[in-house]
Amino acid sequence: MRQKASGKYEASVLCEYEEVDLPKTGKSIGIDVGLKDFAILSDGTKINMPRFDKESEKRLRYWQRLASRMFLWVKEAMKKNKNLRLTDFRNYQKARQMCAKIYEYIANQRKNYLYKLSTWLVKTYDVIVIEDLKAKGMMHNHHLSRAVANVSWNMFVNMLAYKCLSYGKKMIRVNPKYTSQTCNVCAASTIAWVITHMDS
Repeated sequence: MRQKASGKYEASVLCEYEEVDLPKTGKSIGIDVGLKDFAILSDGTKINMPRFDKESEKRLRYWQRLASRMFLWVKEAMKKNKNLRLTDFRNYQKARQMCAKIYEYIANQRKNYLYKLSTWLVKTYDVIVIEDLKAKGMMHNHHLSRAVANVSWNMFVNMLAYKCLSYGKKMIRVNPKYTSQTCNVCAASTIAWVITHMDS
């Protein structure tokens, strides 16, 4: 058991269970993730970006600014009095904990959305082909870093991977190069082509 920054406690429980494969559907799908739409499936289905609570984001910005200003004041106070510790400043600790609580709330919304989406995909399709994006490298682009962090591609792919493994489904990762383009001969995307020729 451990205590989170938000003040809540988290416990881990280890248990054994028997894995049962999901019924086969005989369907395959390709997933092209993006920043405009969260994902576009190879059958043309668009999955919109999740809409999280905007009020929470406003509250987060407010408490972040407040905590930042308080921290500057706290540092000056600690320079003048060496006996002081961060835990002695209750207002700063309250602002820091409020930031952590709102972060956790937004993160839980995101996890819930990705969990439901990945479960639906695994139940609906036997084979899932997805581009192998390197989100860590894209985070270095300051124009895209916030958007990439918000969509949580890595979390989504990891959820798909362990669910496919648990329920007897198959996930294939392909090079993201040209996955968003269509072939000028057959008008299929790279992912759609992989699905079509997978068994040939």
